[in-house]
Amino acid sequence: MLGSFSISHRVARSSEELSGKRQMNRERAPRCWSFVCESNSSSRSARRLLPAVFLLSLLATICSCAARDHAIAEQEGNRIRAEKVSQVERFRSEELISPSDPVESRDRSTSSIEVPEILDLDSAITIATKYSRSFQSQRESLFLSALSLGLTRRDFLRPVFDGTASFNASDGDDQDFQDVTALSLGGSQLLFTGGSISLNTNSSLATSDDPVAASQTSNASFSVSVNQPLLRGAGRDIAFESLTQAERNLLYQARSFELFRQDFVISITEKYFGLISQQKQLANTNENIVGQRFAWEQAKALFRLGRGNSLDVFRAEQALLEAQSSALDSEQAFHLAIDQFKVDLGLPIDVEFILQDDFPEVTFFEMDLDGAVEAALHNRLDLRTTRDQLEDAER
Repeated sequence: MLGSFSISHRVARSSEELSGKRQMNRERAPRCWSFVCESNSSSRSARRLLPAVFLLSLLATICSCAARDHAIAEQEGNRIRAEKVSQVERFRSEELISPSDPVESRDRSTSSIEVPEILDLDSAITIATKYSRSFQSQRESLFLSALSLGLTRRDFLRPVFDGTASFNASDGDDQDFQDVTALSLGGSQLLFTGGSISLNTNSSLATSDDPVAASQTSNASFSVSVNQPLLRGAGRDIAFESLTQAERNLLYQARSFELFRQDFVISITEKYFGLISQQKQLANTNENIVGQRFAWEQAKALFRLGRGNSLDVFRAEQALLEAQSSALDSEQAFHLAIDQFKVDLGLPIDVEFILQDDFPEVTFFEMDLDGAVEAALHNRLDLRTTRDQLEDAER
């Protein structure tokens, strides 16, 4: 009886302990389930935020670079703007004139161009090629064309790179959350054979909370492609046609500038010797005035002595007045020509100089007709340009 009681007591106690443990498990189950749900929810939220955090950091880096470039550009623009504004303010504070001020009180700025006191032909040509507005305009136009050719060469001889980044996310009550982050980089280079080589790399990261599929999947690819025409479009001449034409256009413009330079020097020389001729004519008119004045005085003296008549005095006086009028016209024309010559040289009007009135010695040389024609056909730059343009049209 004692043994049976003990066994039944242990069995009853065991059943009571088992029922107590079951009750405790039932109480712990909701808490464990809520912890698991919270863990899954937090991990899912973390998975959702991971691509977004990556893209945000990438955008922050790009924005920081763009902000730095923008700050540098803004600083440079402010510096240039301040420089020009200071010039305007300095003009308004120091160089403004009042309408009531007399003309003599106006300060005229002195020229910084060094001009010799006696101007010869070599000095005139040197000054003109340095300060003439038309010559500087032609030279700057040639320089800009050279810069344009440099950009064209860079586009042909350097590789071209590009890249894209994207982020797509979708979520809703009737679908699972999914986001895709993609990055693509590529570059291409034109080959001398007329073909091209391209490099491309792509990578993507997809995140989803689909219980069936994987939570994260990644994909990366790299490709190299070579495109080489075999018949039509093959060869360097066809592939680099635009670069070749740009090279030829710059050569044509350089020849045009050389022709302009020659014509410019000839024009300055003609105007220089034209001024010398006018200067000598002005000297001759002044000497004519002296002679006509002497004749008028002589006619008056003879009239007082009774050896002449009043008509001779009148004619001598009329000739003197005509000589003086001619001298005034010649002097005015000479000063106008001098001012125009200063403008052609790029000098201010208030610059003063004296022309050296020595004519060069004339040198004679012999040339036969056949030699002159052969030299012209070979040396003329405009003819060479026309020939090259004909080749361009045939090409």
